[in-house]
Amino acid sequence: MCGTEGVYRRLKHAKNAGKQLSIRFFAALASTNAGRRKIKEDI
Repeated sequence: MCGTEGVYRRLKHAKNAGKQLSIRFFAALASTNAGRRKIKEDI
């Protein structure tokens, strides 16, 4: 029981970490796209 509980906790933690990572990735992607658009407008 203790072993499975640890596994579930690890899975939950991994899922949360993955979610945060994807959010950060998309945020970075959006910011770079916005920056590129701004540069094009300036030129």
